[in-house]
Amino acid sequence: MEKWKKVLLIITSFLLISGYVPVNAQIDTWTVQYKLEIHNQQPNKTFGANGEDEAKMNIVIINKTTNILEIAQSDVVVFLRSENGILKTRKITILKGNAQSDDISLTSTEPGIAIVIAEAVGFSEPATTSIKFIQQPNPSELSLTAQPDENIMANGIDSTLLTVKLLNPDGNLFVPQTDVNIDISTNKGDRLPPIQIPKNKRYVQAPFNTTKAGVVGIEASSPDFRLENNVNVIFVSPLTILTTLLALLGGFLGGIVKYYEENKKKISFSPKYQSDGTWSLGLLGFAAFHALFGFIVYLGATFDMPFTNLFNLPYYNWEGSFMIGVTGGLFGSIIIYLWGRLYKAGEKND
Repeated sequence: MEKWKKVLLIITSFLLISGYVPVNAQIDTWTVQYKLEIHNQQPNKTFGANGEDEAKMNIVIINKTTNILEIAQSDVVVFLRSENGILKTRKITILKGNAQSDDISLTSTEPGIAIVIAEAVGFSEPATTSIKFIQQPNPSELSLTAQPDENIMANGIDSTLLTVKLLNPDGNLFVPQTDVNIDISTNKGDRLPPIQIPKNKRYVQAPFNTTKAGVVGIEASSPDFRLENNVNVIFVSPLTILTTLLALLGGFLGGIVKYYEENKKKISFSPKYQSDGTWSLGLLGFAAFHALFGFIVYLGATFDMPFTNLFNLPYYNWEGSFMIGVTGGLFGSIIIYLWGRLYKAGEKND
């Protein structure tokens, strides 16, 4: 056997063993009238040269005469290579009966034009396409706003809505190509779990509440870009002197009503020593004691504790605080008992 034939035989055997050419590879006659093309799923988009922004594409079979999609009459193994780009796979198959391959992903870490080349046995020409990758700029500013930014009740329930954006040097929104974490903290020691601007999202919003009244300085910082910004929000205490006094007064009135219902026939206005050796508080003492119940229930309603504000009364104005105090004066002992039951149930669950 001539020397060149031996070399050709060795090379062919090596390719077959390595899997670069299928054992049953042969030039099917049907492939002559068809060609391969690469269809970009986002043909007009530029992608970030960050190694993560993916350009998606498919290999398709096209009839040379009609220029329309055609199905494969047998499995077509397509070999892929790229210039200035990173392919996740080097080989993909268009299965018999299909007109296109599964998705192909291309990334790049270098700005510029990346070229993808697809070749298959039996197709006379390779298919090519080009993808533009650009250097993704970093944002120059982190924008933090809060709405509303004043007169928010510091009850741990009412909140301000924080909006976090990233801005380019020209002031336009920066749209990140990867998830960006934002840390939120305050000058009063509050710290929220990190919030996240998801990939390809323009901004993120998150509620913030606190039980600490006063001017709360909220700070947002991005560990990814080393940017930060802050905003001041005014939280006001729901426990004013007026609402506290009205809650006590409501509890006092509730106590009078409760005492009257329980002692209609033997009302005593002042404390009285009884024959069984005990003291009766009397109407005034009983009402004063239940005024404290009214204030305790008002505190519970302020901080959204169970059973304290069944009618959803506005605890921050005088009518609401007074009526909640009345409720506490009438039913404070029951409410405090239920709190105890809830606490014990919670301990058992823990």
